[in-house]
Amino acid sequence: MTDRIIVLIIGALSLACAPAGRVGEQIHIAEESAIIVWDDTSKTQHFIRRASFETRAKDFGFLVPTPTIPKLVEASDSAFDYLEAVIMPPSKGAKAAAAPAPAPATAEVMVVERVEVAGLDAAVLAANDAEALGAWLQANGYASTPELMHWASHYVQQGWIITAFKIAATETARRLDASAVRMTFKADRPYFPYRVPASVGTPAPRALHVYFLGKERVDGKLGVHDAWPSRPRWAGDLSDSHLAQLVKLLVLGPLSPSIR
Repeated sequence: MTDRIIVLIIGALSLACAPAGRVGEQIHIAEESAIIVWDDTSKTQHFIRRASFETRAKDFGFLVPTPTIPKLVEASDSAFDYLEAVIMPPSKGAKAAAAPAPAPATAEVMVVERVEVAGLDAAVLAANDAEALGAWLQANGYASTPELMHWASHYVQQGWIITAFKIAATETARRLDASAVRMTFKADRPYFPYRVPASVGTPAPRALHVYFLGKERVDGKLGVHDAWPSRPRWAGDLSDSHLAQLVKLLVLGPLSPSIR
């Protein structure tokens, strides 16, 4: 018996990022899955997300907040299918940049890193002012609405990092699949970016699959106290061979004893 626990949680009405499309353009997330690998010893989270979008927009972006600067690496989409097969048996990577120098005290938006990963253009941003962030987004081809900036200000005030991803569509596209990207960052505790801008409204009901891998089972909360509308679908131990294959698919380095 090992002490590695994997839990599949299903929630509804989910949206794990803030879409940044042009005014009047509709962008919906049709499907969404996420893998959270939590290393409690080093306080490191590996967050891998896969999503499908429905839109007629020519191109659009989406923003993902993290409490610290993330490392971005392309992961294998098949990791999600592999985990599904493990828990429910049948019935090219971007090179990370070197650690950035600290931003000058007067900088309002610093581009920590630009990288192309999993077919997406990504900009890792450190901002100390939501209006300055909005100006940067507009100058770089992202939409910036009052609702989006209200959403962003929550994270800017806490000193979090905002990673802006951009995906290109075609004039007639209705459904786009974004490849899996792993974001690795330091955090006090594992989290899922559940907040959405007011302009998004209430998304249509759909399933969100979150796979959590850690030393012990955890309870989901909205904010600090509110219960997260979800239910555990499966929980159990992960064998050494299954863990080794998952590490390979997610392009993970050596894991600390709290997971190994």
